Amino acid sequence: PASRLNHPASRLNVSLPCFILFDRHIEKNGGSTMRVIMRLLEQHGECGYWGYAVRLAGWRRALFALTSLNRSSSALPRLCIEGHVGSLLDPLEKRLDELAAVQRHLPHCRILRTTRVREPLGHYISFYLWAVHPRLRRSSHVSLGEDFIRWVNATPNLQSSILMHPGANLVAAQLPEQRRSTASQILHEDTAATRDRLHALLSRFDLISPLDQFDAALLITAEELGLRHVQYVRHDPTCSEIGHGHLGDLEDPTTCSRLEQRIARCSARALVKGCKAELKRTCEQVVRRKAPLDDWLYRKSTQLFATKVRRKGVAFLRRLAAFQTASVGVWRGGKPVTPRCRFARLTPLQRHRLWHMPDFEHHRCTPGLQEVMEVAWADTGYKGQVLIVPRTQQCAMEPWHPLCSIPLTPSHSNNITKRHAVTHGI
Repeated sequence: PASRLNHPASRLNVSLPCFILFDRHIEKNGGSTMRVIMRLLEQHGECGYWGYAVRLAGWRRALFALTSLNRSSSALPRLCIEGHVGSLLDPLEKRLDELAAVQRHLPHCRILRTTRVREPLGHYISFYLWAVHPRLRRSSHVSLGEDFIRWVNATPNLQSSILMHPGANLVAAQLPEQRRSTASQILHEDTAATRDRLHALLSRFDLISPLDQFDAALLITAEELGLRHVQYVRHDPTCSEIGHGHLGDLEDPTTCSRLEQRIARCSARALVKGCKAELKRTCEQVVRRKAPLDDWLYRKSTQLFATKVRRKGVAFLRRLAAFQTASVGVWRGGKPVTPRCRFARLTPLQRHRLWHMPDFEHHRCTPGLQEVMEVAWADTGYKGQVLIVPRTQQCAMEPWHPLCSIPLTPSHSNNITKRHAVTHGI
């Protein structure tokens, strides 16, 4: 069950008053686990979650609001953004540059742009089992064979393609014979120009890490931003037993026990995923031949991350060891700490009659810049559906009560509208 006690992950600094974490979620690179971490952070009141699809119109509105702020602004952002799908990510370079511009405008606000990459063979296997193998209508718990090899041959440089062209994931998920010949999102050629663009893209991230160093990258992120509640469980979307990352009530021992049993079973299955024994060498050779850009991307990212860890020194390695030693069962970094807030999903009638936009600039659970949080809630699917409230008996019974959900008042709403009009020159 969730613990209210301190442990290594909760002895970090208090969250910074202003930060934006932008995590580029490449399919099958730990992004679903990162999403669950972000959503729990939101319930702890450490940041507002925005994802996993971020609309371009909402992004532009948020940028206008952010670049109108200064150090003395009454409300500042604390955002955890998951950049996973959508036209916003193409070109990704532009979005990362826009975040850099926000950092220059708000030097007191920490902007952290992160992503993860994976060893190529492991990435191909995981992506195939998640997106392609189900189309064959076969058991997902078998060793991979000729179908997998044929798919790899038709899908070169998978990871690099998705990083540079987000639509490549949709092409790669199709069986080779079902694809259009004009599927240009897949990088078929390993050229100097392509490597130059990949290198330039990597240079725009503040933290790029190999997936096998997830704990170290998470701890660096937590210490950079002052995040405290970063205990986590590995989330595998290919394992239907876990669902879509909804962990349930961490206060309930029965719920916790069932969750841990499901995750343990999923983790055990993950260990046996791979090519048939007689084809293992062939699988390795095919991926090495068809994904030279992915191999370069992984090696380069590993080198960059090793340099960052080395510069942090021995003290960081001790903190990392303490974080990992504190792990309990399936929970990395220690038992989860009970969030002080929770999301309450309303019934259809309650949504129609009682739902209201929260006043985020005065909210006890998810404080933040009103214009930005309204956009985030719209994109995330919270708007008109749920309310975030303190974890109290009163708020469990009546989450729409003004003392729980802190509704946006008409006067404050008018001020927001005026600020928006001035920002846009209306």
